[in-house]
Amino acid sequence: MTDGSRSAADGAAPSPQELRLRVEDTREQLARTVEALAAKADAKALARQKAAGASQAVRRNPVPLIGAGVGAAVVAALVLAAGRRRRCGR
Repeated sequence: MTDGSRSAADGAAPSPQELRLRVEDTREQLARTVEALAAKADAKALARQKAAGASQAVRRNPVPLIGAGVGAAVVAALVLAAGRRRRCGR
């Protein structure tokens, strides 16, 4: 450490230079913390990242999406067929 920290450990007050270094270090830490919190709070950026990840997953393996589409089509066909049967009196 610096001479200022040794003198502070001995009970003496830190030097102005030591105080400046501490303030500078604290400001840098605070800036990093604020940047990290801002990144976590950026909902638009998080949504874009999630969408990009989902898009890449579908490009790599489209089978689950195709399966979901086929499943939705089957359900829609069954619902329509059931509605027609009720209207026709069957």
